[in-house]
Amino acid sequence: MTMMSVVTVSYMLVGAGDIVAMVAILALSGIGSGALTALPASMKADVVDLDALESGEDRAGLFFAAWSLAVKFIAAFGQGLAFTTLAWIGFDAQGVNGPDEILGLRLFYSGGPMVLYAVAMLLVWRYPITARRHAELRRELADRRTRGPGDGG
Repeated sequence: MTMMSVVTVSYMLVGAGDIVAMVAILALSGIGSGALTALPASMKADVVDLDALESGEDRAGLFFAAWSLAVKFIAAFGQGLAFTTLAWIGFDAQGVNGPDEILGLRLFYSGGPMVLYAVAMLLVWRYPITARRHAELRRELADRRTRGPGDGG
């Protein structure tokens, strides 16, 4: 996420015709975005394990369905926000834009995601299910499965 924050803000440096810079930024974004796909899925699995231990039920399907629905709502909200913001700054995708509109686009395209990545980093930094805690969860779940349902588990 740190990489994505740094890379995203570098879009501010790209000007008209800077194809090499843009390709470099996109390549680095591609590398950094891998974590943005893997990390939430991993965290979701951690939460499913914690819930299974605390509730005694396997509700993984519920968590995955809720996650899928949330992702769709967030995508719809993000698209609405993007188009509303572009209209608010006066950017015209099919027309000629002045320096103010280009600056607005640059700030929105690089600054907005950078702020969101920073918020996400704070959330992940404080994520309570550490590797050690997750190993404990897995051991407790395995112990519960070994004991069976009638053995106090």
